[in-house]
Amino acid sequence: MINRQYFYERDIKLNSQSNIPYISYMKVLSVKPISGYQLNVVFDDGISGMIDLTEYIGNGIFAALKDKQTFNKVYTKGYSIAWSDELEIDALAVYAEISGKKPEDILSHKFSHAAN
Repeated sequence: MINRQYFYERDIKLNSQSNIPYISYMKVLSVKPISGYQLNVVFDDGISGMIDLTEYIGNGIFAALKDKQTFNKVYTKGYSIAWSDELEIDALAVYAEISGKKPEDILSHKFSHAAN
């Protein structure tokens, strides 16, 4: 369940080294494989849930993940979940899947808030 108070109070922060805005509430704290080709993902704002990658496994870039040992080597890079430098999924896509929101809805609120 989304903690809406926390969700709306968070704001865009500036990366102190590059001054590039990033969405602070989409940082992945942990990712763990569970049954099948499913992952349990926890974000730093308390959002957590399961994503099922079954329909993608064996296709295109995800072909390598058909091997369960490879799939189970998933890790977080903070703003993505990954299996290697070449194979990762952006945290925004995972956050949207788990929260049931569209990526543009997540970002549009944060950017309109920053413009005020």
